[in-house]
Amino acid sequence: MLNNELKELIPGDFSDNARVWIYQSSRAFIEKEEREINEQLFQFYSQWQSHGEPVKGWANLLFKQFIVVLADETEVMVGGCS
Repeated sequence: MLNNELKELIPGDFSDNARVWIYQSSRAFIEKEEREINEQLFQFYSQWQSHGEPVKGWANLLFKQFIVVLADETEVMVGGCS
C-alpha cells in the first residue's frame, strides 16, 4: 500500500506530532466484530477528555486487524488519567 493510500484512511487534520498507538490483533476480525469495535472506538474518542478538557482524538480498526488511536496534543495534552 502506498503512503498516499494510507493517508486517506486516517484524518488529515491532525498535527504531525500527534501521538499514535497501534494495537495488533493475532487474527483478522469478522465483519460483525469490526462494526462493534469501531462503534466502541467512536464512543471512546468522541468523549475523550484529559483533566476535564476534550482531547482531539480519533480511533479506528484498519485492515480488520489493527486498532489505531490518534491524539492531537496541540491544545490539550493527554495525561495518565485521560
